[in-house]
Amino acid sequence: MSYLEQTVFTIAYLEHTVFTIAYLEHTVFTIPYLEQTAFTMPYLEQTAFTIVYLEQTVFTIAYLEQTVFTVAYLEQPVFTIPYLEQTVFTILYLEQTVFTILYLEQTVFTILYLEQTVFTILYLEQTVFTILYMEQTVFTVPYQEQTVFTVPYQEQTVFTVPYLEQTVFTVPYLEQTVFTVPYLEQTVFTVPYLEQTVFTVPYLEQTVFTVPYLEQTVFTIVYLEQTVFTIAYLEQTVFTIAYLEQTVFTILFMELTVFTILFMEQTVFTIPYLEQTVFPILYM
Repeated sequence: MSYLEQTVFTIAYLEHTVFTIAYLEHTVFTIPYLEQTAFTMPYLEQTAFTIVYLEQTVFTIAYLEQTVFTVAYLEQPVFTIPYLEQTVFTILYLEQTVFTILYLEQTVFTILYLEQTVFTILYLEQTVFTILYMEQTVFTVPYQEQTVFTVPYQEQTVFTVPYLEQTVFTVPYLEQTVFTVPYLEQTVFTVPYLEQTVFTVPYLEQTVFTVPYLEQTVFTIVYLEQTVFTIAYLEQTVFTIAYLEQTVFTILFMELTVFTILFMEQTVFTIPYLEQTVFPILYM
C-alpha cells in the first residue's frame, strides 16, 4: 500500500501482525492474545505499548532510561526512572504525586490540596508529614507509638506518645522540655540549664520542682498557699505556710518537727520520743 508507505507482516505462529509506517519511522506490533499494540518510534528512541484489557499505555524512552505507564481508569501516569531507582505516580483525582525511592526505602506523597508532603521511611518504620501552610513537620514512629511535630517558627518539637497518653514539647531556645500526661492531669517541664524538673498537677493545684544539684524537691500547693521542700541529703522536709507566716521543718533522723511562727518570733520543737514540745520565745 504505497500511498501509506506501509509494509504489513503477519507472523502466524506468534499471532502477530507487524506494520512499518515509513514516513513516521514507526513500527507497529499487534499481539492479539495479549490484546496489545506496540509502537516503535526510533527518532524518539521510544517504544509505546497499548494494553487494551488494562486500559494502559506504556512508553519506554530509552535515552531517559524511563518507562511511562498511563492507567486510564485510575487517571494515573506512572514513571519509572531506573537510574534514580524511583517510581513516580500521579493520581489526578486525588491531586497526589507519589514517589518511591527504592535505595532510601522511601515513599513520598504530595497531596496538593492539603499542601502536604508525606514521606514513609520503611527502615525506620516512620511516616513524615510536611504541612507547608503550618510550617510544620510531623513524624510518626510506629514502633514507639509516637508522633512528633516540629513547628519551626516556634522552634518547638512536640511528641505524642499514645500508649502513655503523653505529649512532649521541646522548646529549644528555652532549653525546655514539657510533658503533658493527660490521665494524671499533669504537665512536666524540664529546664536543663537549671537542672530542674517542674510538675503541674492541676487537680491538686500543685506545682512540683525537682532541682537535682540540690537534691531537692519543691511542692507548691496553691490552695493552701504552701511551699514544701524536700532536701534529700538532710532527710528534711520544709513547709512554708504563707498565711500563717510559718515555716515547718521535719527532721526525720531526729524524729523532730520544728515550727517557726514568724509573727510571734517563736520557734516550736516537737520531740516525739520525749513526748515533749519546746517553745523558745525569742523576744522574751
